[in-house]
Amino acid sequence: RAAIAGGAQLLLGPLLGAEVAAVAAVARGAGVPVVSFSNNASIAQPGVWVMGLLPEAQVERVVAYAQSRGAKRFAALVPNNAFGRLAEEALRRLATGEAGEVVAVERYEPGATDLTPAVRRLAAAERRAAASGGAASPIAAGAPPQGQPPEVGFDAVLLPEFGDRLLALAPLLPFYDIDPNRIRYLGISLWDDPRVAREPALLGGWYAGPAPDGRVQFVERFRRVYGREPPRVASLGYDAAALGAVLAKTGGVGVDRLTQGDGFAGFDGLFRLRADGLNDRGLAVIQVQRGNPRVIDPAPDRFVDLTQ
Repeated sequence: RAAIAGGAQLLLGPLLGAEVAAVAAVARGAGVPVVSFSNNASIAQPGVWVMGLLPEAQVERVVAYAQSRGAKRFAALVPNNAFGRLAEEALRRLATGEAGEVVAVERYEPGATDLTPAVRRLAAAERRAAASGGAASPIAAGAPPQGQPPEVGFDAVLLPEFGDRLLALAPLLPFYDIDPNRIRYLGISLWDDPRVAREPALLGGWYAGPAPDGRVQFVERFRRVYGREPPRVASLGYDAAALGAVLAKTGGVGVDRLTQGDGFAGFDGLFRLRADGLNDRGLAVIQVQRGNPRVIDPAPDRFVDLTQ
């Protein structure tokens, strides 16, 4: 209210969904656009945008790429929360009918201290699926030097997890014979973490996210100014502030200009705000490898590819 009373024409933030809902109730009544840093699609509405990387978009991008490489049979190991449900729903939308099949989904409680039961259930599902008509994975990370690899029950497994929980989960998969040399691990943008490259089970895995080059440039600039590493969300705040500054200098921050079809280029890549409050992003597919991650399918440089 104080910002609007002071003449604010655009509000950047806040971060969390509940906070955005509280701000939106005031801002919409005053006709002031809100560009939040949340990735919660349920709070998006005309005039109130979520600028965060949407879980559904990340899953759709990496799954579609896996399909283009021959994957047909998918599994998922997801947290039993809103994020996990969104990831699962996105996978099921893409892997249906001729486009593929979701062979198994196992869920675990986000606060669980032992993830072994969920991994064991997934491994049992993989063995059953392999026994009932599996095939050699078309996107295996590697194969034995002689002969064909054993049949697998699914080609890829989606792991929409990050941080300490991902690092606890990943080594359990090969331990229970969900072998990354035969089954591709698929992830989300938060796999962009130096620790991921140090986990052997995740090497060769694919995830969708902004191209690393932009992030590297942002980190270097941030470090020069502040003398420390930026938090991951900092580039989102920078891109939003740059968006507001550019529009303010060139004709104002009205809804028609915020939602212009060509979108904007930021440190986190190409993005576009939609009339419904959601966003489109040009995401790359990135492979985990020792050292720096490698882009294996570049992000689009314009939005025509995302709207056909």
